[in-house]
Amino acid sequence: MKKVFSFLLSLLVICAAIPLAPVTAQAYENYTQTYDAEYYVPASASFIYQIGLYYSSSSDADAISHIEAAGFTPFGGDFNGGAGGKYVHAGYKTTSDPTKAITAVRVWDFTAGGDDPQNPRDSVTSTVGGAACTFYRVGSGASEWTPNVMDGDVNLNQGNSGHHLKLYVTTDRNAGPQLSALDTAHNKTAATAYNTLLNAGYTVATSFQSPSAYQDLNAGAGSNSDYNYLGFRSAMVAVDSSGLRSAYAAAKERYEHGGAGFGFLSPLLTAAAAILADLSDGYTSSTQAQIDAAAAAIEDTIPTYIVTLNPDDAFGDPIVSRTSS
Repeated sequence: MKKVFSFLLSLLVICAAIPLAPVTAQAYENYTQTYDAEYYVPASASFIYQIGLYYSSSSDADAISHIEAAGFTPFGGDFNGGAGGKYVHAGYKTTSDPTKAITAVRVWDFTAGGDDPQNPRDSVTSTVGGAACTFYRVGSGASEWTPNVMDGDVNLNQGNSGHHLKLYVTTDRNAGPQLSALDTAHNKTAATAYNTLLNAGYTVATSFQSPSAYQDLNAGAGSNSDYNYLGFRSAMVAVDSSGLRSAYAAAKERYEHGGAGFGFLSPLLTAAAAILADLSDGYTSSTQAQIDAAAAAIEDTIPTYIVTLNPDDAFGDPIVSRTSS
């Protein structure tokens, strides 16, 4: 019995000499979601960061040629289409950097009320999706992306009896994803005109005075004029990283406290960390399917291992046993 006791005592001394701290594992960062809205950005996407306006007294072709000469890509048709007056056209310039791009456009209707059209404000703060966003007048020269192009500060109803309208833009990301396309549509029937844009995936521009109603660019031009609308859309696609963030946090905790027994999580954490790091500015080159696959890879792997730990300290003590389920 003495020999058995002596052996057990020696074994306890040896065990006491073994450090119980988990094996040092690679440290993974905590990735906090910075923006509520996150977007997948296609590799080929470009974004609109400047809009220029020009009107001509002679023809559409003349207006368009001036737009092109200033380095802008013309879009849509005559903003006075079907209403008479000057030939009003617009163009845009693009960038590959979404942080510099325009996110929304709105129209200020001076006839509907507010401000002298001969002394328009350079900027307007308006609520979009619950957030206060600052819009700048195209042609005001208020910033690099609202340049004074040719005729610069243009009335969208230039030369007819319609409402005095000015175009404003914002780069505030709270207003929505960055724009990749702009277009116009006009028709004798309002619904036909704006549905042409809606059916093509565009958001139809509204006015500051009536933000819930589509703004007719020919408003007040007469009963024989067409209804004319401006649309904008983005190439970005909203993504949801919440599932991946949750799976990553749970796996990270197990990996860092569980020691060598959780080494199998390392490549999964590395793959997830790369996606989350890419999302730090709210934009990612990973699709929703890729984000979900990274989360599923973690979630499907952890339950395949039954880990027996000290029940009083879920991750503070070393692993006693690990078996495959």
